[in-house]
Amino acid sequence: PRNPTEEAVAQIWAEVLKRDRVSVEDNFFDLGGHSLLATQVISRIRQTLNVELAIGALFENPTIEGLSQAVVTARAAGQTGSSGIMRVAREAFRAQSS
Repeated sequence: PRNPTEEAVAQIWAEVLKRDRVSVEDNFFDLGGHSLLATQVISRIRQTLNVELAIGALFENPTIEGLSQAVVTARAAGQTGSSGIMRVAREAFRAQSS
């Protein structure tokens, strides 16, 4: 990992995939990852980095390098923890009220 975000994502992957180390260029799915583990990764990113990512972000960016960039992009767009959850809740409420 080349920066703190990549370091955090690498640590999450290593824990979820039960590996000692992972490279920024490793593919999550080639290392044995699957959709259920992907949900764990996204959840841990939300908890650890306070960033809301859709599960599709991991499928679109299956390397630490790519997913870390998605985290940086989401942060820049203001998609952080509770605000993202509140936005989704507001949208769901509006949809039910319509």
